[in-house]
Amino acid sequence: MALGTMTVAVRSSHDNRPTFFDRVSFDGDANYPIGGYSGFEALAQAAISRGAVDVIGVIGQGCEGYDVSYDRTNDKLQVWRTGDADNPKDEVPDATNLSAVTFNVVVVSR
Repeated sequence: MALGTMTVAVRSSHDNRPTFFDRVSFDGDANYPIGGYSGFEALAQAAISRGAVDVIGVIGQGCEGYDVSYDRTNDKLQVWRTGDADNPKDEVPDATNLSAVTFNVVVVSR
């Protein structure tokens, strides 16, 4: 079976803007909202302190057993329970308490 047609969503060097990789950490909160934490780009922008940033993606670097992904269209950081070969990942349920979890991520931006 072949993979489907690949499309490019963001060309990081298309407009000659540099691409940055910043490692940041933060604690979760006590009430995870289904669909993800909204307003992630503004939070990353404040932490990175480089002026306006355009977040392209987020790469988890150790999130205490959880995985993360960035929904760029809706500007949300999503948290997933890690799975195994027989059980794919699921988004953590609504209102999950993640306040004891430290998220270490690399923010890819331009």
